[in-house]
Amino acid sequence: MTAMLKVTPNGANAKLGPGVGTTYRPVGLTCPNDCPLLNRGCYAQRGRVAIQQARSKTDNHDLMKLGGNQLVRHLVSGDWLKETANGRKVLDRVFVRAVIALHKKCPWLIGWGYTHKASAWQAAKITPADLPANLHVLASCHTLEEKTEHNANGWRTARVIAEREDKTADEVLCPVDLQKRLGVPQAERTNCARCKACFATTKNIAFLKF
Repeated sequence: MTAMLKVTPNGANAKLGPGVGTTYRPVGLTCPNDCPLLNRGCYAQRGRVAIQQARSKTDNHDLMKLGGNQLVRHLVSGDWLKETANGRKVLDRVFVRAVIALHKKCPWLIGWGYTHKASAWQAAKITPADLPANLHVLASCHTLEEKTEHNANGWRTARVIAEREDKTADEVLCPVDLQKRLGVPQAERTNCARCKACFATTKNIAFLKF
């Protein structure tokens, strides 16, 4: 059992794809205080995701509920951090160990997610190389300088960009975001389960800001 965690084995998120499991943690409580999107446009503070993340504050779900899934998007809301008694945000090692244990026990389950505080992982001496092969965590960032630093430290990155032209040669543009920007109807868009770029490639990802 993990505190402040909502688990949905059979998610209905159109962007992710049918049947993709999801987990949620509270926005703010588990996020870095300096995240530029916190209270300034974070998608997890809007719509249905906002409802799920609010519920996660009091939920205490078992990650093993995901054992029957093939795909899980970790932390649709929130991050991998916890707050210490003195107000610092550090990596929630208990939660990270629980997610690692899940993927080791269920080698068929592929999971992916993002963190806005890769430095907290490094401070805890946990790197992407320490994760099981079926668990992928990308470092979220907003500038080329951040991307360069994270890549140098062994992280694949997920960078938020304003326009398609801002993408660099070693980034792939999220096709769902692109189709949304181009006005493709939701029913005709692809999804994460089909794309697989975030969890089945070695590419850095670029997300269009909305």
